[in-house]
Amino acid sequence: MENNKILKYLEGQLSDQDKKDFEALIESNSDLQLEVEMLGNLIDNEPAEIPPYELRQKIYQMANIKDETFMDVAIKKVDSILEVVIGNQYQLDVEPLLITRSSNSSKIFSKDMNDYEIVCDISNELEDNFLINLAVSKNQKAQENIKFSVTQNQKTKNEFFTKSNGNTGSFKLNSGQYLINISTLKFELGNIKINLS
Repeated sequence: MENNKILKYLEGQLSDQDKKDFEALIESNSDLQLEVEMLGNLIDNEPAEIPPYELRQKIYQMANIKDETFMDVAIKKVDSILEVVIGNQYQLDVEPLLITRSSNSSKIFSKDMNDYEIVCDISNELEDNFLINLAVSKNQKAQENIKFSVTQNQKTKNEFFTKSNGNTGSFKLNSGQYLINISTLKFELGNIKINLS
């Protein structure tokens, strides 16, 4: 039974017909009779002091009321606003990687992402120009059609796809910070952030 109807009945807020119907229902249902009696006693014998927490919880549970403070409600409302203000959805999980030299002007590193191995070879061609070569393998097999989206200052500069040999081929980038988003045709593998200087 809806507890709001019981409270309206006990407080005399039901219309005459609703009151007669509800009283007939009470007479025919012993569980409802007990519930009305208990809530009636609570209302009639309301204590002057605040009841203990456990008792309030039992009453809330019986009446199917959530025990939320104003602060709980406020936090729920403000939480999504704070996520936007703080910018957590734009935050990158960046971790440094070990970079090795393949020659005097070339550096190479690899990163595992969702069972894919991403290899990045960076060669310093001229002072402000870098030659980048990206490769992807999974279980030591070259992967084709892996997309690399290269962005700088939140603007996509270029997109490269791996060929049948699992390699993008070389491409040039100027000095600066870049975010490289890596994805298959079905899902995103992750991001690599590089600072070329």
